[in-house]
Amino acid sequence: MILPWKKSEPPPAFVADPAKAARYAEKAREAMRKGEWTYSLTMFAMSVKFDPNNLVVHTEMYDAAMAHHNAGGKSAASSDVKMIDGSGLVDRFAVSEYQWFCNVRDAGLALTCLETAAKAGLPDFGQWAAKSVFGAVNLAQNAKPNKKLWLRAKDAFAGVEAWEQALQCGEAAVGMDASDGALQAELRQLQAALAIKRGGYNENLGKEGAFLTRVKDADKQAELQAADSLSGSGGKDQLQMEVAKREFDEKPQSPEAVLKYAQLLRRAGTPEGEALAIEVYTTGFKNIGEYRFKMEADNIRILRARRKLEAIKAAADAGDAKAAAQHAAGLKQVQEFEAACFAERASKYPTDRGVKYDLGRLLFELGRYEDAMKSLQEAKDEGKYRVIAAHLLGRCFVQEGWHGEAVGEFKEALAALDVTTGDREMDIRYDLMVTLIELAKAEKSIQHAKDAQELCSAILRKDIGFRDIRARRKETDELVRQLS
Repeated sequence: MILPWKKSEPPPAFVADPAKAARYAEKAREAMRKGEWTYSLTMFAMSVKFDPNNLVVHTEMYDAAMAHHNAGGKSAASSDVKMIDGSGLVDRFAVSEYQWFCNVRDAGLALTCLETAAKAGLPDFGQWAAKSVFGAVNLAQNAKPNKKLWLRAKDAFAGVEAWEQALQCGEAAVGMDASDGALQAELRQLQAALAIKRGGYNENLGKEGAFLTRVKDADKQAELQAADSLSGSGGKDQLQMEVAKREFDEKPQSPEAVLKYAQLLRRAGTPEGEALAIEVYTTGFKNIGEYRFKMEADNIRILRARRKLEAIKAAADAGDAKAAAQHAAGLKQVQEFEAACFAERASKYPTDRGVKYDLGRLLFELGRYEDAMKSLQEAKDEGKYRVIAAHLLGRCFVQEGWHGEAVGEFKEALAALDVTTGDREMDIRYDLMVTLIELAKAEKSIQHAKDAQELCSAILRKDIGFRDIRARRKETDELVRQLS
């Protein structure tokens, strides 16, 4: 059968390095346990570079992507992209997956990832990711229907032989333009390709004893078809879930069984699945004693609580006073629970500076500034937390009225800025400016006033719309005049 899309040339030979991939994956899991979603995505992408066919890693990376999204994470950083990128097709695929998972709802990035997977010869990944990619495309089409996007999606799915999603996209495109005869002819070929895949006829086509092989596989085919009938297009996922549950029930002392079953439950994306995942992780912690399972259970609880808060916040932002009160009370409860979780983690991992930073951040949000200071001071000892910890520590000093110490911390944070933390520069300079204004007023210092005026001028020249910088400009000018 000749299909209308062209198959790409076979990619150059790629030699996987599972050992190196495993080391990066473990770093990613450690980052997930700390709630460092962006870093975990970067490390997972590095793991993918060395072993792109490991679907367990892709599943874990998707979990991190959803957590990153729910936490309001930013798009892919150019510095991380440069670190992941390389000259090979698999390198480019790893970059595209990282970029998509940093913005998991972006249909364009999702399709680019699928297209690069096809070029890199990774159909298993494409078929695994097909449902999530289709979901992103569907969201985009709900907002603004576009035939070209359906056509691009159709070709992307076809490139990885995800025929079901390719057919759905083609049908949606025909629904927008019923006069497209060529597209309708292509749909018939997609239907044929899907039928062949579901029937498995192409697996033994032309081989001696093909019929006997089909008979021997009858029980397996029946199991697959039954799973399909139970869950529609998710038949394969349902079968994986059943196998994972069986392994967990038979081997509750196995860390791998706990991890696999809980991850599949989370991937289902349903409240019931998440609740059961919490139970599985909790059982794993009780049976095996590995603290990481308790952390995963707590992470899900935090995500679920944050999600509920977002729903209340929408009503509060719309002016509902009752919802505003509920949101404030709920937010404090969530923050207190998170702080308790991270205090426990800090006691379990006393040398982990990432945990120390998160604990300091949570204590700051709760207004427990003195307690936050100790954690942030310890977090500063590690280079990658130096800027963010010093900045937040300076804000703690401001809250306590220790403006001199705050100025010192803000200046230290500015001195430590690099390409990975440059996006924080404006916020730190602004906080330093405001603190210098307060210090100038308290000490009647013309030098502090002039320093604040200079900082204000630099911010205004760079971004005249930054916060209330215009009003601050007038304030610093007036302060300098008063103190001169």
